[in-house]
Amino acid sequence: MVPVSELSWTQEFDRRKYTTSDFNGKFRYAASTMRGWRKSQEDRFKVDLDLPAPKGSPSSTNAYFGVFDGHRGYTLAEYASQTLHEVLIASPDYTEDLSGNETGLKRAFTDSFVAIDDDVRCQRVLALEREEEDRNYPQKIGDPTISGCTATIALCDETRIWTANAGDSRALLFRGGRAQPLTKDHTPHRPEEWKRIVDEGWFVRAGKILGVLNISRTLGDTGIKFLDRTPDKQPVCCIPEVCKTPIDQEDEFMVLVTDGVWNALRNRAELTKNGLKTVDPEGNCLRGVSVPSDGPPPKNIAQAYDKLDDADALVAVNNLGPEQTYALYQTAEADSNQNMCDAVRWCIAQRLPLEMICECILEFGLSNYHGNDNMTIIIVPILHGRTLEQWYAWMVKRIRESYGSKGVPSKFPVYESRGKGSLDLDQIVAQALGK
Repeated sequence: MVPVSELSWTQEFDRRKYTTSDFNGKFRYAASTMRGWRKSQEDRFKVDLDLPAPKGSPSSTNAYFGVFDGHRGYTLAEYASQTLHEVLIASPDYTEDLSGNETGLKRAFTDSFVAIDDDVRCQRVLALEREEEDRNYPQKIGDPTISGCTATIALCDETRIWTANAGDSRALLFRGGRAQPLTKDHTPHRPEEWKRIVDEGWFVRAGKILGVLNISRTLGDTGIKFLDRTPDKQPVCCIPEVCKTPIDQEDEFMVLVTDGVWNALRNRAELTKNGLKTVDPEGNCLRGVSVPSDGPPPKNIAQAYDKLDDADALVAVNNLGPEQTYALYQTAEADSNQNMCDAVRWCIAQRLPLEMICECILEFGLSNYHGNDNMTIIIVPILHGRTLEQWYAWMVKRIRESYGSKGVPSKFPVYESRGKGSLDLDQIVAQALGK
């Protein structure tokens, strides 16, 4: 295990992973993070299996899980990962008796996110590294940070999962072999996000708010937040979406991931072309796009989409309206969520330890064409009172049944290969097992 503080910050590429796991008698987890192709590691995660529970809860402690994806540096991701849960449990709404008063807990989540954001806006969080928003005016170590981060947290007891999310890191629950999103990505193309931004007089250009950021809710990012605006009136706001999900007997495991993982676990080119056929069957988005002339000319719009290269497909996507763009995004979101489910379940069927599953999923993301970002994953088995060994036996039986008479496949190929050197998941697992 490599301590996160010792991960290389200078080499071009680093596949070393910081991996940890624990069990407190009720909850078990494994987590891993990797810098990958990025020049610095800006992801952070936090787990506390014995966080004091709100008054009125069925138990005295809850399990807390969080992933934080930093940008413009790691300072705020580090600060939020070490601070947010402490701010949450200190909230007056959290410490009051919440029996039958779920509104209070939602306020506690919101207030804790706002408090972290206020710390940044009021310059109480100082940069841990040299940060650049403008190359001509870099921030020095010890200056007020200009960094930002996503924040996705889950608070769990034996009967329910509370999630609070700002940004595009995800929490997913896998129920009966299907991915159930516990969070929704905050993108300016979401209709309610677009409306909020535009109604406040801000704008979106080329998919980015104020032409700067492509996620519509974050902590920090003082460069596009204004002191004379309340949190809900900002172009990029810090207020989380809060959701409660009852735990069902069909629930298998929960995963929290940063976007570096889910971005990698999909075939973006195939999804884009197939999605365009659905959201714009008339081909209006092809204006200004040169369909390649090699081979026979396309007989219809669907064939024209199939002939697009990646660059022209991106131009076509940029020609879509907001509603079409979000419909395309939702298709890709659902696909990558299910791919995550399938990959983890396949590893469980091989009876890999949870820690090894985390590391193999990150390595698998690296083998996929779009696995270019920092990657972080937390896996939480939903034990339903079982021991870990009983949970594995239950899961393996379910997975085998889901594949039917064909059985669990021996190979699990990459979604969009990098080419030479890319490894299928089965090859990665074999290497991890020393085969």
